[in-house]
Amino acid sequence: MWLQAIILGIIQGIFEWLPVSSEGIVSLVMINVFNVSYKEAIPYSIFLHFGTLMSSIVFFRKDIVDIFRNFKNFKNKEKTNLTVFLLIATLLTVLIGYPLYLLILKLSFDGRIVSMLIGVFLMITGVLQLVVKKKIGKKVNIYDSFLLGIVQGFAVIPGLSRSGLTVSTLLFRKYDGRLALKLSFLMAIPVVLASSLYLLGNSLFNVYSLVSLVFAFIFGLLSIKILLKIAKKLNFGWFALVIGVISIIGGFV
Repeated sequence: MWLQAIILGIIQGIFEWLPVSSEGIVSLVMINVFNVSYKEAIPYSIFLHFGTLMSSIVFFRKDIVDIFRNFKNFKNKEKTNLTVFLLIATLLTVLIGYPLYLLILKLSFDGRIVSMLIGVFLMITGVLQLVVKKKIGKKVNIYDSFLLGIVQGFAVIPGLSRSGLTVSTLLFRKYDGRLALKLSFLMAIPVVLASSLYLLGNSLFNVYSLVSLVFAFIFGLLSIKILLKIAKKLNFGWFALVIGVISIIGGFV
């Protein structure tokens, strides 16, 4: 159990920052390597985001502080737009994602079918990464927050990368790659915090999950700068496609 907890934490810490589904990969490892049922794997894989959430809070601490400071008077138009953008996107994410999460847990699948479905969604993420090209800059606007909130809500589906979906959508909307990446991670903070607290209340927290969280935080913090630089230079669409194909093949074995 200790080794399992460490491995899952490391996987989450590394893959959270890539436009492939860390949730999907963690679920695949739990189902196919550690023989965990999908009804246990999915909540646990979502719960592990709390570890990398702490990493993102540390990494984006200046932006977060600026947002809270702007609440006092809303004098800075750019920061006000960012605040409203994040609030609307978060609300829509919860309205879409929470019912979808409950629906996924109620569906009855065996591990092989789940692996195949995750593989399909990983391939979708890969295709999005391959077809979307970086655009020239655009400022944050409220209209896009509705679209991004809906898109992020669907990322609760294992295999669909939250960062992959949101960054791809922002690039489609002609946002600069750097801003798209920043918005994607800032959008994740309130949603991941809420989902993690919800799962904490559902008895997921124990000494093993704590170990996973610690390793997710450490590896997330150590790898974020390196992996974000790599992500700007390389297209991880092929990686997502390969993992997706392997997952589908594994479902037939």
